[in-house]
Amino acid sequence: MTDNNLPFDIHSLSRELRLLLVCLRTSSEENYTAELEPWLQNIAWKHFLDLAQHHRVYPLVHMKLNKLKEGSVPADVLQELADKYLNNTLKMLRLSMEMDHLFKLFDEYQIQALMLKGPVLAKDLYGDLSLRTSKDLDILVQQKDVLRTEELLLQLGYLREGEALHHFSYFHSTSTINIEIHWRLHPEIGQEPAFQDLWERRRISSLSSYPISFLGKEDLFLFLVSHGARHGWFRLRWLGDIDLLVRKRLNWDYLIPQLTELGFHHMAGQALILTHQLLHTPIPSEMQSLTKGYEARKLVQMAFFYIREMRHTDPVMPLHELVYGKYYSFSLIPNRKQKWSFIIRSFYPQSADKETLPLPESLHALYFPLRPWLWLWRRVNRA
Repeated sequence: MTDNNLPFDIHSLSRELRLLLVCLRTSSEENYTAELEPWLQNIAWKHFLDLAQHHRVYPLVHMKLNKLKEGSVPADVLQELADKYLNNTLKMLRLSMEMDHLFKLFDEYQIQALMLKGPVLAKDLYGDLSLRTSKDLDILVQQKDVLRTEELLLQLGYLREGEALHHFSYFHSTSTINIEIHWRLHPEIGQEPAFQDLWERRRISSLSSYPISFLGKEDLFLFLVSHGARHGWFRLRWLGDIDLLVRKRLNWDYLIPQLTELGFHHMAGQALILTHQLLHTPIPSEMQSLTKGYEARKLVQMAFFYIREMRHTDPVMPLHELVYGKYYSFSLIPNRKQKWSFIIRSFYPQSADKETLPLPESLHALYFPLRPWLWLWRRVNRA
């Protein structure tokens, strides 16, 4: 895949963002030192630090830049990265301890649970929980166990603070830990592997002495591809995960039929093109056909907007960006039936509507006609 055939112009990226990409590339210490040095001149270091924070990759950036010869990077920049690295390490340790506690309780309550990301993903892909950031603990349970899981969390002092189509969010005011309890991997109504199939293919993390179940490698690839694609890859951290996972020995003979069956083939192609061009990830020969389709390349071009502009989902972003985001989400949907479901679902009330105007359950039907006005009210009052 030559630069002339790219669906985006990599040279349009800022010098600071291109330095960040060099920091994230997988290479030997000798190679990345030589690769980094030409990029260290004429850097707006404040903007570079903002990018590292936005993309949640400052642990890796700290590791790379800290090994350069003294004076290559301003001391205050290294110090800020070191502080962020330390704070992240402490947070990941707290998340790990809470994860251990929860999974012991899940076993006691006979709740089958799978970690989706968090500390186990850091250990599995990076070999060190301090090298990846994580906002919360994402845990997948069977739908029949959601209420029992919530009861357990409430007993531990968590409070539900939000909901989506496929998960509930909880927050503990004392520990300040966030947890998302998923009953589906994805918010869409489309296909995804059954929980019991995921459970049978599960792995056990080596992070803890207590067994923590998490996704098998191929299921993890499917999940991370869909998750990153849905969010437009606006954090480079997600592409870094894909880079490291693709470099592992995956069962591509199993993955390709799965990607086709689930309608993820264009999202996988998008992820492979982005990681190959931005992080120099080698694309396995079995997967190269996924990068040649029109749909995948269109999605790459659309996601590049979020990567280049440091954009992310925000209810008060300009209207044209909200429309762009909706069109991007619509473009991800693989078939006509799911596209119609997406259109119909967009008219359904959301948690933000209930927060704007709390109504008793008997009047919830009013949210349907009120939704456009509630949305307008939020924009006017948050602008």
